[in-house]
Amino acid sequence: PFVNPIDSQPYSYFIYTPFSLIPSAASFHAQPWGCAWSRTPGPTWPRPDLGLPLAGCSCARGECGGAACACADAEAEAADASGAGMASLSECGDGCACGPSCENRRTQRGVTVRLRVLRQLKKGWALHAAEVIHRGQFVCEYAGTILEYTPP
Repeated sequence: PFVNPIDSQPYSYFIYTPFSLIPSAASFHAQPWGCAWSRTPGPTWPRPDLGLPLAGCSCARGECGGAACACADAEAEAADASGAGMASLSECGDGCACGPSCENRRTQRGVTVRLRVLRQLKKGWALHAAEVIHRGQFVCEYAGTILEYTPP
């Protein structure tokens, strides 16, 4: 919901989508490593055929996240490389054998906490949590235009 306790100014118009919008399938190159397409596109936005095989883990249902999971291993490797205090998130995707109920698909469930858009006097419109958010809990994804990846 939108809350404006300051004045009668309406919120800025925007369209919420639970997935990224890709400007052109022809100019988009997927990441060359596994676990691609962490969002399931909506029915009005077809997934472009990137011509690349999707690679992912071969974990059985409910077993992702262990040492044998390629996606969990990629997350740990990225966290080690990024330095202290930096977090990284690598999820299972369409190329994985585990299925959509996998616990290693945290961001693919969309917004999982109640949020509200609130107008503040000095800051303008801001996103606020309407419930307690626990440390490390996924809240939502803020995504813009997908930029083209050009392989080296």
